[in-house]
Amino acid sequence: MEGAPAGAAASEGEQPMATVRRISSEGASGRYRTRLKSSPRKKYVIGRVVGNGAFGEVRECVDRQTREIFAIKVMAKRGRDRGAWSTSEMFRREVFLLSSLSHPNIIRLVDAYEDKHNLYYVMEKCDGGELFEHIVRRKHFDEHGASRLCRQMLLALEYLHAFNIVHRDVKAENFLFRDQSFDSSLILIDFGMSVRVRPDQMLSEVCGSPHYLAPELLRRQYSCPADMWALGVLVFLMLYGRYPYDGHTTGRIVRDILYKPVDFRSHHIRPSSLALCFIRGLLEPDPKKRLTAHEALQHRWILEGDVEARREKKGARIPLEIVRSAHRKVTAGKPAPIREEDERKSKKEALLHRLQHPLGMAAALQSGRFSGFPGDQKQQSGILRRSVPPGKPVRIPQIRV
Repeated sequence: MEGAPAGAAASEGEQPMATVRRISSEGASGRYRTRLKSSPRKKYVIGRVVGNGAFGEVRECVDRQTREIFAIKVMAKRGRDRGAWSTSEMFRREVFLLSSLSHPNIIRLVDAYEDKHNLYYVMEKCDGGELFEHIVRRKHFDEHGASRLCRQMLLALEYLHAFNIVHRDVKAENFLFRDQSFDSSLILIDFGMSVRVRPDQMLSEVCGSPHYLAPELLRRQYSCPADMWALGVLVFLMLYGRYPYDGHTTGRIVRDILYKPVDFRSHHIRPSSLALCFIRGLLEPDPKKRLTAHEALQHRWILEGDVEARREKKGARIPLEIVRSAHRKVTAGKPAPIREEDERKSKKEALLHRLQHPLGMAAALQSGRFSGFPGDQKQQSGILRRSVPPGKPVRIPQIRV
């Protein structure tokens, strides 16, 4: 197994490391030792905003010496009275854990900084987008693809659980693609809620996203298996286009998770028997009987991919509407400004895709306005100009009415 987490003492001549006390209602003692430098602008040129989240924004940045491109997350300091769940404490927890991890399916931390007003961390830049954004762009999805993606998620969780690290926020939004290629690797991000536990330690804090909460987490007695339940919810969402528990309120969702069995019936899709067996193993209410990450990696659905799905034919291909439905479910749970930004990006991508087709280009040129994309005509015309190769005349095909 690559890159076991380990702390390293600062050698002579290095910048001293800030000692950050770990504050946690779990009652664990200890200190986080995290290198926090004062200003990222000395080393990086900070550029355009590439994403927004609940705790801040993500910008593109360029190393002044190597010219390598990274992403920098900028978070305003706030919530000092919230103890372990303040922005500062979650930031320190994330930096501490990520600085000790090294795995191809886990986000790579490059640098961390802190000044009077903000917290920053520099990480590898993932250009492929979120899980369902990437799948929708591909326009084709089947169980083989779902199995391949799930295997990468399992590899990340197996690595974390081997070192008794519970992620506690496994969900669709926290998996990004490294790039936009067809076979891009999947990256697990956002370790602000993650915690390292003793092998026999049970956690009691209720945290995470409501749809993904495991029954034992709601009963305040949980550990690594809670991540596996959350992964089961995500795989269910990929194959069914809905959450296993999807009430209108958080209270209803919690009650259903605790007392209602998962309904695997669907009028729209019939997953293969191997896929159903796999999901049932992850959504097992008893954490002692639930599949571990290592066991899940040995499951036939992961090892054999879509072999049985092809044999049964039905269920091999996952309709795009199922994927779009899953994407809508994920987007609906985001704060309004982030949701609006995601919708704007999706419409822009759809427009650019239409412009790649001659008839789509012709319609746009003739109408002078692109329906479905926000912004004035000047902005839209700029998009159209950028979509046309320089120096090449645009031919508008004749359209017979």
